[in-house]
Amino acid sequence: MIGRVTVVTSAEELYRQLARDFHFMARSLPSGENRSAYLNAAEEWERRADQEGGALALKKLEHPTRGFPTPAKLDVAKVSAK
Repeated sequence: MIGRVTVVTSAEELYRQLARDFHFMARSLPSGENRSAYLNAAEEWERRADQEGGALALKKLEHPTRGFPTPAKLDVAKVSAK
C-alpha cells in the first residue's frame, strides 16, 4: 500500500494538517475517552493554526511592502543611477 504524502509550506498549514489527521483518526474510534482525546488534540491544533494565521496576518500588516520597493527606495535608486 502506498501512503499519502502531504507537503506543507508553513506552520499554519502543518497545524491544519495535524488537526485534519486527528479528526480522521477520531472518526475511526468508538465514542469514549480515546475518541475524546483525539478530538481535543484536533481542536488544539486548529487553535494553534488560527494563532499562527493571525500572527502571519499581523506581520503582513506591519510590513506590507516587505520585499517590494517603497517610494523612498525608488527615489534613491533613481539618484544612484544618475
